[in-house]
Amino acid sequence: MNLRTLARLAPLLLLSAAAGCERAGHPGSASSHSADGRSQAETSSVPAPAQGTPGDPVEHDVEDSEALPLLPIMLRMSADMGGVMQALWLEDYDAMTRSAAAVAGHAHISAAEMTRIGAELGPELAAFEAADAAVHEASVRMRNAAEARQLDAFLEHLATVQRGCVTCHSKFRERLRTTSR
Repeated sequence: MNLRTLARLAPLLLLSAAAGCERAGHPGSASSHSADGRSQAETSSVPAPAQGTPGDPVEHDVEDSEALPLLPIMLRMSADMGGVMQALWLEDYDAMTRSAAAVAGHAHISAAEMTRIGAELGPELAAFEAADAAVHEASVRMRNAAEARQLDAFLEHLATVQRGCVTCHSKFRERLRTTSR
């Protein structure tokens, strides 16, 4: 990896490191405790984030995925984005492609969860859905760029995905949070 590429990666890596703190179970982390005070490990309704070797995402296919509540989807996507970053560090295009495909192919939000989200967001539901669609489209382009081994395009689409995630989280996460801080 040349110095110019590393310089372009620095902001993405800092953003990724900051996001890692949020999912690491630190006090105040969305993943540390459920609404009734039990740790995530004690609650069976919220699956743990995907496990595996960094850069080797859990396979999810939009067509075959079960519909899930928002939190497990976000936890899986967090792990898959970690895989994207690991693969990028290693310049492993096959792993970049697999991880980006896992992000793009995340599970659908369940009907019950969409009802809850709609009730919480009201007229802002359309903005939430548009943000989800924009991140999905950028993640598909990111996967395609990895597949084509086009690093500059991959980095552009990765930045779009990350910006979309951060924007959506800053607008909606606090209101949609189902766990206590």
